Amino acid sequence: MSGIGTSLPLNENEDVRARIARERVKRDHDAPTLPSTIGDEHATNPFLRAGLPNVMASAAAHARRPMDNVVDSFATLRQWKNDFR
Repeated sequence: MSGIGTSLPLNENEDVRARIARERVKRDHDAPTLPSTIGDEHATNPFLRAGLPNVMASAAAHARRPMDNVVDSFATLRQWKNDFR
């Protein structure tokens, strides 16, 4: 759930909020949160969505510079996750 937790501040949307709620219920009941589905990952994983305009805009705002391409966006997201506290 660390990945999904990281995604909230940079790409908040209803899919992310709903998934966090589902995963918290699982954790509260000592149930596994993995594996997930490719559908859940595609809807909520910012690394799979790095090229979407809203994700690139969030990455650019975080980095305080424009994102030139999806690779730049992905690398910024990766560093953001590395630094996330």
